[in-house]
Amino acid sequence: MYTVLNELSIHADLMEEHDHGNARNIINLFVEILHRAKNLNEFDGLITTTDIYSFNISKEYGIQEWLKDSLVEKKYKDFLRVFFNKRCSFIETHDYPLSEFIISLNQNEYNGIGCLVATEMSESVVSLQTHHNWSTDTINGSYLTLDDEGTEIKESRNVNNISKDIHFDHLTNNLTENRFKKISSGQDLWEEREVLFPNLVFCESVKAQLYNDPEKFHVEQVIKKLMRIQQYFSSYDGLYDPKQLGFNARTESETVKSNPTLKSYRLFEKPDGSTDYFYNHIGFTGKYCGRIHFFPDDTIKKCFIGYIGKHLPTKNF
Repeated sequence: MYTVLNELSIHADLMEEHDHGNARNIINLFVEILHRAKNLNEFDGLITTTDIYSFNISKEYGIQEWLKDSLVEKKYKDFLRVFFNKRCSFIETHDYPLSEFIISLNQNEYNGIGCLVATEMSESVVSLQTHHNWSTDTINGSYLTLDDEGTEIKESRNVNNISKDIHFDHLTNNLTENRFKKISSGQDLWEEREVLFPNLVFCESVKAQLYNDPEKFHVEQVIKKLMRIQQYFSSYDGLYDPKQLGFNARTESETVKSNPTLKSYRLFEKPDGSTDYFYNHIGFTGKYCGRIHFFPDDTIKKCFIGYIGKHLPTKNF
């Protein structure tokens, strides 16, 4: 996945008036969006049709001033420099001589090169919030091109726009949903686990358990439960509450915990080689009584998944 800079959001004629404080905040938000994008496994980079270092938010404040601004933390400046050098690609506008993406703004029409590139690549644009025009989640325009006989073809097009966190949330949700749709087996789930469940750490023991379950229905049920566990631990504060997690999450009885044989079934090795008893669990339905055993880690504020399979032995089961 690429995203394309909407160069119209730094067009001098399309900016509202901004003082240094507002200009700084606009660039800060832009950098935060890029930082979130960089952390996506699907993200390949930013495409731009203009010199990224030359744009201004106001007459006296732009990227160059932001990089010298003592009120901006050094780590953000360093991030942006590295991002521009390694994850940013420049495209010449003359590479698109036969097509245009016309946007009507302020009773004028503008050719949005970034939007054109994005619509032809089926990608999104990222905009700076220099004007209320760029605060929406889509940018609407007219796509103009010529057919083989030189006749102009005009059609309405919408381009997904990212200018604030909620737009980015929509994008990541769509990417996740598309990945979930492609999962049809335990092997698919294992291979996509880190992308789909970034706050869950799967023990190696789970791999064989998922690979050896041929039931797609089981995988679908497991995904629903893992999605809830992921949601809960995405904002985990280190204080685990099974009632907040839901799905009748519970721990084992004292009978299990005090029985050396029964508790041994709940002992799993973590990726770092250490072991723990995974007493916490939730159930899932299928051709057998299923269980997901997990271990909340208060230090790293993530959750280890140690077991996905048939109900483990108890005194009465």
